[in-house]
Amino acid sequence: MNRPATIADVARLAGWSIATVSRHVNGAGKVSPEAAAAIQRSIEELGYVPSASARGLVSQQTGMIGLVLPAVRDESPVVESNNLVEYDAQTATQIAEVCHSYQNDIIRGAESAAWEIGHAITIAAVRDPEANSRVRDMASRVDGLVVVGDAVEANLLTHLARRVPVVLVDSTRHESIHDYVDSADAVGAGLLAQHLVEEHGVTQLVFVAGTSLTAVERRCFTVLERLGATLLQVSDATASEPEVVAALVQRREDTGRLGLVCSSDELGVRVLRLAEQAGLSVPDDAAITGFDDCRIGRAAKPRLTSVRQAPLDLGALAVEALQRRLSNPQSEPQHYEVPITVVVRESCGAHSTSPPVSA
Repeated sequence: MNRPATIADVARLAGWSIATVSRHVNGAGKVSPEAAAAIQRSIEELGYVPSASARGLVSQQTGMIGLVLPAVRDESPVVESNNLVEYDAQTATQIAEVCHSYQNDIIRGAESAAWEIGHAITIAAVRDPEANSRVRDMASRVDGLVVVGDAVEANLLTHLARRVPVVLVDSTRHESIHDYVDSADAVGAGLLAQHLVEEHGVTQLVFVAGTSLTAVERRCFTVLERLGATLLQVSDATASEPEVVAALVQRREDTGRLGLVCSSDELGVRVLRLAEQAGLSVPDDAAITGFDDCRIGRAAKPRLTSVRQAPLDLGALAVEALQRRLSNPQSEPQHYEVPITVVVRESCGAHSTSPPVSA
């Protein structure tokens, strides 16, 4: 047969009606075991592939899931101190790729889970508000949306949720009205703080983050603030670094031994260099920890204590949550949480690994 096999060809070879074959292929009704076996043999013999559009007419689904993410910055981490990190240009590029692989792993996890349920993923990276029209268009062509971070404005999310199910991942956007997936990152921050205070005699906790706190950073600081931590925000601009150095010196003079919980390993390595410029010895004067357990933190001297997340699991769990929502549209919104692992290294004065901790 030179042309693709049709459902009529399958019905003719199997000896059953087109309607019976259609019910078997689309799962739209009961088929006897004898009919199912004959139809399946015919499908395999003819190499028949059901039409996606035809299946969509029966199931009222497109077979597509939309994945919306904030665009990742293009800047690579820069570390200038020879005493902290040593790697050539090729390794530096690999490190940058690993540190930016968080979203890539979410995509991989989502694609794997979607494949298991017979769906495909279509992806949009949102760089600016003008992308809202493209997100609306995507919502009209998919069965549901997985939205990572704060890639979509809150009012648009509310509008989209009236049309298709929406699952949020690591977002601040109205968790109470959407299914929501995140990591136990705040638990990790609390465990880091507890380790620094109880095991290493830290007298002042400082949470170090960027100038605009992300959803994850807000959750972590909420936990750390209850433990007495202050907030030190670091600009991406190197011109601000003298101010950061001065702030580190001041905190050291005011409080004794510092414990710096940085919101990323990239920032943690940068703070290692700034601490060096401030005349602080790590880990003797200041214990420094990171987040995400990137290769750059493991290459630092001393190596960074960090929180290891599971972005593959985040992506997969988000798709599974969306599938549950499609199967049961009227159920209450659910919150799903992925466990984390705290990895203790020399930057806080020890070298060991803690077990996974789940919220």
